Amino acid sequence: MKRFLIISLMVCFTAMLASQAHCQSAKEAMKALKKMDVRTEVGVSYQDYSPLVSDCKVEVDSFLESKAAKKSPEFAAHLKKAMDYYLLAKKIWDLKFMVSRPNDFPTVDSDIGQAIRSLFPEAKSKKPTGPETYGDTRSYYYIPEVLNDIWVKAGKESKKAAVYLE
Repeated sequence: MKRFLIISLMVCFTAMLASQAHCQSAKEAMKALKKMDVRTEVGVSYQDYSPLVSDCKVEVDSFLESKAAKKSPEFAAHLKKAMDYYLLAKKIWDLKFMVSRPNDFPTVDSDIGQAIRSLFPEAKSKKPTGPETYGDTRSYYYIPEVLNDIWVKAGKESKKAAVYLE
């Protein structure tokens, strides 16, 4: 009888630790995403963005690879989608600096414009207006606006994920 009681206590204790580990891993991933949300809302430089994304990805991937993620598939899906948006923003921001003359207004038909369209089809392009356009009728992407649109979508996914931890 004593043996059964000891084994039962050990099983309960192990389950409790596993539950706490799940909760801690989920909280760390959520904390990393919230940090990304805040930094992109307040403003982040290009130089700071890459390490910030990397740090966040470590936490999110750690949770997504855990057994706990399989127990909370909806929560995991929102975390992954938010992280994917932050990675997408990084790719687009990197594209801006891969050319000899970086600018915030690549044309829709340029290599960067085509890459933006393929990576983020919902990106809004603009046509220039006013006398300073000198008759230019091509459509352009405004990269800071595209990044902001992506970050807003990431933030919405983070908020959806946060509901599962309340």
